[in-house]
Amino acid sequence: MLKQWIALFASILLSSFTLAKEGAIRPGGTLSATQFRQIVHYCQTDRPRFWSLLEDIRNQDVQITLSNERKGGPGKAVGEHRIVLSTFYLTNDLPQYPEDRLIIVLLHEYGHILYNRQKARNDQSRVANEFAAFRYSLEVAGQLAKKGDTGPLREALHRMKARSQTGRPDDPHTIALKQLMNDPLWQASIRLLANTDTSHTGTLPKTVIRHIQ
Repeated sequence: MLKQWIALFASILLSSFTLAKEGAIRPGGTLSATQFRQIVHYCQTDRPRFWSLLEDIRNQDVQITLSNERKGGPGKAVGEHRIVLSTFYLTNDLPQYPEDRLIIVLLHEYGHILYNRQKARNDQSRVANEFAAFRYSLEVAGQLAKKGDTGPLREALHRMKARSQTGRPDDPHTIALKQLMNDPLWQASIRLLANTDTSHTGTLPKTVIRHIQ
């Protein structure tokens, strides 16, 4: 089933990036080469769907840094070609960060990358950037659900709703999420989850990643 998930995700990812360059996955912070190899092995064996997605995004000209520094949460997009991920969230069995949530985190950061690639630096809004990233991750999660993996979509809807209710009113994330809930995609995603088999297949598609429309 994992092979089917990987094949499906790759096809979604590659459908819009036929000429994409390959990036790299590198250690950051104070990780030694041995620690880096151990983390990679752990993710490959214990978080295989997440790792498959990470490799596919890497292949879209994205440099991915795995860092043992904990700064500002599990992930951060930097410019047009770099994502930094905290190994703390990847290698610890945190109830608040199951694999499905880590998939959404990675999609969200990649959504920032796509937004940054489309907008000039002087034409970027923090709220618009967050909206694009949230919407992208929700849209891709919906495509995964249609292919049988509802876990990421369920996690996305739950976490996004909770954050919209508990976040600071002036936080760009909160503002963006409230906007997203007025977007037709939000209600469509709720209906999709309700009408989709909620069994978790453990397989991830390979045609999900695409440009923000």
